[in-house]
Amino acid sequence: MVGIRPEKIGLFAEKGEGRLHLKIDLIEKLGAGELLYSSIGDEPFVITLPDSSAIDLNECWAEFSSDQLYLFSADSDQRLGL
Repeated sequence: MVGIRPEKIGLFAEKGEGRLHLKIDLIEKLGAGELLYSSIGDEPFVITLPDSSAIDLNECWAEFSSDQLYLFSADSDQRLGL
């Protein structure tokens, strides 16, 4: 399994190299920002943003650096130290 902190994900209005197309399912407005509940294919995905109003959420893409990813064992849910 792969994990990433929601605040480490960038959201963009344009398609770009390495960006993944998102389907936004729900926006939860918080005092200091928003949580966007989305999916990439069939996998759930959550993004933290200060404000999503500047982006068309019908067509948006996520981008993140591979050095921000964490790997977990599917059997034990323990983080793998690779």
